[in-house]
Amino acid sequence: MNVIQKKSKLGLEANASSPGAFAPWEGVHHSLCEYVSKEIGADVIPKGIEIDSGSFKNLAKDMTEDLLSFSFGDADRPTMSFACVAPTIAKALTDKSLGVDDQVKPASKTEPKVGLLELLLMAPCAEIISEAINAHIALLADDMSLPAIAQTSQRVGLTDFEVDREMGDWVKLVFPFEIEEQGQKSDGQKQAKKQAAKDQPEPKAKTAFYIFLPKNLMEAISIKHNLSLETTEFDPTEPWAIHMREAVDGAGVSIKAVLETCDMSVAECTRLCIGQVIPLPGVALQAISLETDTQGGAVELAASTLGTYKANRAVQLTDDIRAEFISDLSTLTI
Repeated sequence: MNVIQKKSKLGLEANASSPGAFAPWEGVHHSLCEYVSKEIGADVIPKGIEIDSGSFKNLAKDMTEDLLSFSFGDADRPTMSFACVAPTIAKALTDKSLGVDDQVKPASKTEPKVGLLELLLMAPCAEIISEAINAHIALLADDMSLPAIAQTSQRVGLTDFEVDREMGDWVKLVFPFEIEEQGQKSDGQKQAKKQAAKDQPEPKAKTAFYIFLPKNLMEAISIKHNLSLETTEFDPTEPWAIHMREAVDGAGVSIKAVLETCDMSVAECTRLCIGQVIPLPGVALQAISLETDTQGGAVELAASTLGTYKANRAVQLTDDIRAEFISDLSTLTI
């Protein structure tokens, strides 16, 4: 991850509008749709991926109680991510496996009830999602140390899961799709289906799959994906790229002229007093480091020498600005 990306990281909602924002997740979206299509024998069309972020509690509270939920993690953190399936999808697969004809089912004024059978039928979908998350974790191996995840539990509902508060905010990815009806229906069948749909309440959950990830993991995946697109899709003349470059160019940074740094223990720090002399054996007034702080820590910009200018102390650069810092600006792809 380069310096500028660390300094100017935007919210996920802003990044979601940029081209290719959901490219890392389109594969799993299509795989899930293909599985459902094969199981129910109908065409399943993926719709646009949606995103939301916030606390896990807030993201989960508006979800239907009948959401089929699978948690993933490791021995230390069993709830590092979640996959959820809308009950309408699960019931469609159950009805197909049991040979239930949707034309003879009575209209229901409640959402379909789901249980162990639906959880078992949805297990392949959970596996597709866990494999996709693990693939992204593997790509991040050079940037952060994360364990591979495995399914740790499954249940109906989402709000009962205990989530580690230290994981901070979460992201909810929504993978909606549409099931195309097969064959011709008579006018009477169409009217009956239309009336049944009118009688049923609006479901809390879309016909969709859901993935819940810690926000910092989602951001790392997005940044990794953006970096991989730099050589093929980044267009510096695109309005969003121009806007971001101007925003970074206009951002303020603090510059520090550092004479020397030294280490001491906490106890030694507490004993410092007025008049005490702290030796700085490495100081050379002709080699003062100019630094700036970024999210990743202090970054050295250039070397300088100490002098005076208009009766004030000043520094004069003796080197060009570090090439790494300049290259971060030239490869800005957020």
